[in-house]
Amino acid sequence: MPIGFLTATERDRLNHFPTPIPDEDLRAFFWLSEDDQHVINRQREAHTRLGFALQLCALRYLGFAPDDLSTTPEEVVLYVARQLDVPAAAIHAYGQRIKTRTAHLQQVQAYLGFRTATPLDLYALQTWLGERALEHDKPSLLLQLACDKLRREQIVRPGLTRLERLVATARHSAHTETFRRLTPLLTAARSTLLDDLLVPDPQTGRTVLNWLRREATAASAPQLPVFSANTLPAHGRETGRKSFPGAGLRAGAGVKNVR
Repeated sequence: MPIGFLTATERDRLNHFPTPIPDEDLRAFFWLSEDDQHVINRQREAHTRLGFALQLCALRYLGFAPDDLSTTPEEVVLYVARQLDVPAAAIHAYGQRIKTRTAHLQQVQAYLGFRTATPLDLYALQTWLGERALEHDKPSLLLQLACDKLRREQIVRPGLTRLERLVATARHSAHTETFRRLTPLLTAARSTLLDDLLVPDPQTGRTVLNWLRREATAASAPQLPVFSANTLPAHGRETGRKSFPGAGLRAGAGVKNVR
């Protein structure tokens, strides 16, 4: 199972602010309270106050602070700068000293109550992801769930590569657990039934599974898939519904996600 699943474009997007940022998010996460401004105004220069404020808002909104704040959406910089009464262009002077940016981020974490992930945190997250992977196999969804959980628990999001590994391990564990649970249910009769779903019809070339997965084109009774002489594959027409492989299944129920 591949560990890395993010493209370069996706990785870049996830390491920066989303664009555009909805107005309701702007008001909820980038509005600076009196307490916020009291902490921010401990910084002396306009660019350090603005950079500090953007790191504070980013951590609150994203669960991490982007390395390059000069890529922050313009509307965000203007919104925060106006509250601090500093020029928005001051952000381009921020972050030239990595030590300053790092020190500010540590102060922001302490102020907001965030902390860096520990090995125990990552192990707990991997276990939690394993349970979610039994319900959702899509890696990008699992990654989003992990980021949301970390932000709720006020844990700074680790690097994407580490999260990709956690997701890959969780998916592997979920697949193993799925096979463990299903193996006792796969009797000889059930195995034969499932195999028959994948046998192509000699006349149409379609499998029974493909036929069962057909969806109605409208919410009306005539559009619902039914067992009939016209819709059954050829090898299910001769003796009727009971001889049709999978006849015990409700049409369309539980088969859409079968792979």
